[in-house]
Amino acid sequence: MRQGNRSRGKLVTVLTSTRADGSSASRIGITVSKKVGNAVQRNLIRRRIKSIVRNVSAPVNCLAVIIARPEARFAPFEDLSEEINHCFAGVDSENNF
Repeated sequence: MRQGNRSRGKLVTVLTSTRADGSSASRIGITVSKKVGNAVQRNLIRRRIKSIVRNVSAPVNCLAVIIARPEARFAPFEDLSEEINHCFAGVDSENNF
């Protein structure tokens, strides 16, 4: 991930890199640390992010990791969705995917 791009927001951080194996499929991982809250709160954030990612058009040949920040626990779904879309747009404009 040191070679990839990073887009930070107040709710999430998105790290992206191109796939080295030449596959055109995109893969997205989600990380929610214990700093966000207990297991119930972390799973709620994870489910929200998964729902948002289904509608985000990730670049082709992309590996991405979404890291939830502690502020994401208190954010409404719409704000979280807006920020993830904004972060992916920022990363996409920096990359030549």
